[in-house]
Amino acid sequence: MACKVKRPDGVIAESQMEELLYDYHLARSMGENLPVSDNYKKALYIQSVFQKYDVTQAEFDSSMVWYTRHTDILAKIYEK
Repeated sequence: MACKVKRPDGVIAESQMEELLYDYHLARSMGENLPVSDNYKKALYIQSVFQKYDVTQAEFDSSMVWYTRHTDILAKIYEK
């Protein structure tokens, strides 16, 4: 029986990460379709996602580092 990987404190929970990543990728996609003159809005779209989930860029980045080291868990998040 495999040991369950313990998610450290400070890493965004899987359920919240699933929702956050959905909105994050949606915001990035919306930003990619903007004209160059509205380039500044790309950052605003991403920032609004972080505000919605009360997460900082640093918390998101740190969580993504952990999840990319545990690809099986990240893959399950993306499957959902």
